Order: sequence, then structure tokens, then C-alpha cells
Amino acid sequence: LNATVVIENVGGAGGTLGATKVAKAAPDGYTVLLHHIGMSTSPALYRNMQYKTLEDFEYLGMVNEVPMTLIGKPSLAANSYAELSKWIDANHGKINLA
Repeated sequence: LNATVVIENVGGAGGTLGATKVAKAAPDGYTVLLHHIGMSTSPALYRNMQYKTLEDFEYLGMVNEVPMTLIGKPSLAANSYAELSKWIDANHGKINLA
């Protein structure tokens, strides 16, 4: 690139503030976004986003894999994903996920 690289961390609103800044930048290849899983969940959480996730960005590649965890109360009648799946099927309509 033969150019100075500036890293600017823009926090807030689950990463949507920084993503908005990148979406509005000139499409010259000099502004890139390093984001997390929030990029895929933010359209469901925020109604008035200033960008369209699938239309305003071009996927360049994966930097890292981040494992996710599934957590419940100790009283939950499941000790594995298979047990949880069976419990959910048996208790349809009685479960809330967040």
C-alpha cells in the first residue's frame, strides 16, 4: 500500500457505530472493518441501522474462530446438547432464549 495505517477503535451500539463509519467511507479499499458476531445479529436487534449488512460490505476473510457457549441455570434438566434438545422438544412453548 505504501501508506500509513491508522487503527481506529469505534465502540458503541454493539459495533454498529464503527460499521456505519466504514459503510459510509469511500469504497477505495483503504478503509476496512474487523468485526465480531454482532455483525450478523445487529440487523435483528437494531431497527434504524444506517447500513445494510449484506449489501454494504464485502467479505474479505476470517481472522479467527470464536467458540460460543450455551449456558443455563443449574436446575435445567439437561447436561448435554442432546439432552437439551430433547428437553426443548418436550417443553415446547415453555422456554425463552436470549
